[in-house]
Amino acid sequence: MCSGYRRLRVRGDVRMVLRVRWLAVAVAVVLAVAGCSWSRSRPRQSLPYYCTPGPVEVGSPPPVKQECTQEAYEKDQQRLELEKKALIIHADFNREYQRWVWAGGSLTLPTNMEGYLADPMKGQIQRILANQKQEGRTVEGPEPRMTQRVIPNPNIDGSEVALLACTDGRGSVMHTREGENYAGRVNVTTRLLKRYPDGMMRLFHGNGDWRDSCPFE
Repeated sequence: MCSGYRRLRVRGDVRMVLRVRWLAVAVAVVLAVAGCSWSRSRPRQSLPYYCTPGPVEVGSPPPVKQECTQEAYEKDQQRLELEKKALIIHADFNREYQRWVWAGGSLTLPTNMEGYLADPMKGQIQRILANQKQEGRTVEGPEPRMTQRVIPNPNIDGSEVALLACTDGRGSVMHTREGENYAGRVNVTTRLLKRYPDGMMRLFHGNGDWRDSCPFE
């Protein structure tokens, strides 16, 4: 009797231990799920956003980033991306343009330059290259070094980005058909760009003058 009772009691104790263990596991699972859901629903702590003020005048100190709202930050990133794209487009255009100038000009606008340009600048560049070809002007010496900056107040004639480009042609010489020689100088030009209905950004305006030095020096 006693031994049988003890066996039953041992079995009962085992069942009790198993129940306690299952209960502990169930509680742990519930707490883990609750913890995960709480961590998912807990709002993230918003990080501070910093915006870069628009471009400054040439010669002014570089702009310092300032704390701003998320909306202002997103607009600022869009502006910076647009300016970066404009700088690349102008650099690519200038490389092709200088290559054709050093080749002696062209009677028609080269097809590899058409994608960078829109009127009135497109017609202007075409006339410059055609006149050079017709008049037999040639250039020798190192190709000019071009530097560029984004300038403020881009909304000029509908432009989205305005650039100031400095092309340093010192060291090169232009020869005319009549035997005259002209030393290369520094050309400082304002370039305007905007996006067109096809989504492409193009140069549509440019005017400049000759100077003795680059304003970026």
